[in-house]
Amino acid sequence: MLRTAELSPELAAVLEQERERGEQLLWAAQSQPETAPGRSGGIAFAIVMFCVGLCFVIAGVVMVRSGDGSGYMLGSAGVPALIFFGWMLSRIFSPNSTQTGYVITTKRVLIITLNGAQREVRSFVPRDANLLRRVERLDGAGDLILGDVATTTPGYAQNIGLMNVADVRGVERLVRETFFAGDTRDGR
Repeated sequence: MLRTAELSPELAAVLEQERERGEQLLWAAQSQPETAPGRSGGIAFAIVMFCVGLCFVIAGVVMVRSGDGSGYMLGSAGVPALIFFGWMLSRIFSPNSTQTGYVITTKRVLIITLNGAQREVRSFVPRDANLLRRVERLDGAGDLILGDVATTTPGYAQNIGLMNVADVRGVERLVRETFFAGDTRDGR
């Protein structure tokens, strides 16, 4: 049985506004940005910037104490690196203001994104979500891609779907059973 997660109160309120008459909730989850891949690279880069900045500041202090006036320039070169380090840490560890919720109902798949005062709701009915693609990690979590959207970069399309959800295989199974129960076109 696929487990349904709690949505934040803000996402739940939007879901209630968006739900159509007779539409039943089958599954819901919220993306977990703190577990999203790619954060460790930002942390490593921030730590390197901190070390570089700290080395410049320490070298500048040592040079000034030894009577070398050029230490002021060297030490001040480390200040931007330390400021950048602080900015990186605030971006990495601050609570993500963007909330994304994923909902599967008896009629459609919803992707609800809240970003400050802005709200985006993407709705996929069965005819829109008939070419599913699953990207699964070893822990069973992953992405269920519902479609691609062209971007301004030639030859590049952005994946649209349920990103970083637990038990992505179970979510795919639920979508197929709900929307394509009698359809054998894809061979499953």
